Amino acid sequence: MWNRALEKYTDVISIRTRNPGNPVAGRLTYNAAKARLHIAEESYSRYQKVRIEPPLDRTTVAKRTLLQEVIGNFVAAGKYNIAEVSTASNYYIGLALEGFKDSILNSPRPGGLTAKELEEYELLLQEKAYPIEEKALKAYRVNVDRAIALQIFDPWIEKSYRSEEHTSELQSH
Repeated sequence: MWNRALEKYTDVISIRTRNPGNPVAGRLTYNAAKARLHIAEESYSRYQKVRIEPPLDRTTVAKRTLLQEVIGNFVAAGKYNIAEVSTASNYYIGLALEGFKDSILNSPRPGGLTAKELEEYELLLQEKAYPIEEKALKAYRVNVDRAIALQIFDPWIEKSYRSEEHTSELQSH
């Protein structure tokens, strides 16, 4: 099914590229954007399944690599400038970043650490997680700002607003 979806997406892009003045180009653009969003959602689903666990270096790199793929796929979907696709993409980017931050913070701790070493390790994890949380917050804020500027409101805007509020509250504690 995944290969079939990619094939259909490629077909739509091919038709759209060959016939930019076609009267149905708007519909093709919409369909291409929705197809690209589905491709991005599939990559997000694969990303969610990867856990940071021993060996931490290898699994962290694998998770980060998938995160970059996910972000790239959602950015590509958002470039079609279809409001509902762009807002969904931004929301998922924020969600993926939050997931990566959570994976870092919830990763297994090395054994044999003293209480002081464990405390220092926790601080290092928080230092690594903070910039990722900031990027997630930024993705949500882009959607909230978009809602205000374009006077649109869809489920992705609402989810972004709630996530932005929640993330902001966590940062203030």
